[in-house]
Amino acid sequence: MLAEKVDHPYSGNQQESADQQPLIGQVSTHSSNESPEATSPSTSGRSWKTAPLLMWESGLACIAVASICSSLGALCIKILAGRIPVFEIVFIRSVISWGVTDLIGRSQGVTPLYGSRKRYPILAVRGFMGAVAMAFYYEAFERLMLGEAMTLYFVYPAITVIMAWLVYGEVATWVSVAGCAVSLLGVAFIAQPPFIFGGSVQYDVTHWLGVACAFGAAFSAAAAFIAVRGIKKDEASVTLALWFHFIAVFASILPLAFGYPRSPVLPALKDWVPLLAISATSCINQICLNRGFQLEVAAKASAMNYTMVLWAHVWGVAFLGERESWPGLLGSVLLAAGVVSVSSSKANAPEPGPDETTAFVTSMQSKAPDFEDLRITMADGVQSDEWHDNPDKATQDDLEIQMRSETKS
Repeated sequence: MLAEKVDHPYSGNQQESADQQPLIGQVSTHSSNESPEATSPSTSGRSWKTAPLLMWESGLACIAVASICSSLGALCIKILAGRIPVFEIVFIRSVISWGVTDLIGRSQGVTPLYGSRKRYPILAVRGFMGAVAMAFYYEAFERLMLGEAMTLYFVYPAITVIMAWLVYGEVATWVSVAGCAVSLLGVAFIAQPPFIFGGSVQYDVTHWLGVACAFGAAFSAAAAFIAVRGIKKDEASVTLALWFHFIAVFASILPLAFGYPRSPVLPALKDWVPLLAISATSCINQICLNRGFQLEVAAKASAMNYTMVLWAHVWGVAFLGERESWPGLLGSVLLAAGVVSVSSSKANAPEPGPDETTAFVTSMQSKAPDFEDLRITMADGVQSDEWHDNPDKATQDDLEIQMRSETKS
């Protein structure tokens, strides 16, 4: 009679089967007795080291995907051409993204799906600040020219770096700081705000309120990303996205109820294609963006997110008939150079957590450290896995099984 002790962070009904592989929201766990060869991709039937999951392990790659999705969402908003009010777009997008993200989390076994209760406050901060940033961002577009609003908003990487230094002690290298500055200069050349390149702008109360909204969006976005950095090892990126979407739903109801900036309308059939595309890109964007800031230092993550402006510029030329200009080309080169310099810098990120660590695992390890998975190997070769609050009970069970076996023999 032999009793093997195998550490396992899950409950009995949540054990990972032999052919189950870690995806979004799951943790790959193995017995300490297993050799590396037993779990290597070459010997397993289904290797999880595929290209998408290799991307999932890179913070910069995740943010690059998020930037592409965000720019495609902006393209779809431009295609709608103002036919649907901004907050109605936010409401529809958030409702659909909330439902899809919820299904993704449940299908991947994220438990608890909306995080641990003790982390509700910081999760709420992340969701609330993200929703506030989005509201300020769209409000700035209502009051300012697009290029001016975008350029002012993209000071948020600098704010994020400062916050990360103050809160977490993340020190950016001079290369990272210079890269962020060059990238911001590239954004200015692409967006061509009138306060730099000239143009007819009326500097009245409405304009300055728009400037305040743009800076408010930048500060709120930075605060949201700092919250993500704070909970990177404790919650799944799907959980962070869920909090953002459902808070955005309720945040958009109030402006719609008061008809701000316009009363809601019934979308035409042709408008549902870009609306669904906006929802899909938002869903992917939030999951990848959260994952990227969970894994990467603030300076690198923020600089990579600048590429959203570059992609938006590309889509405008390719699909909206926007004309290319030398400031746009120069801005694209500067932005790319800044991102490359920041990405290649030696700024070290704090050691990332597992692929995804659910709050359930944390609570089980903290509240029930004596729970042990005892694999009882009987004489006839049959194995059974049981959970025991008291290891002594396993010994009693062993003796009872042995006595019954000897009686039968």
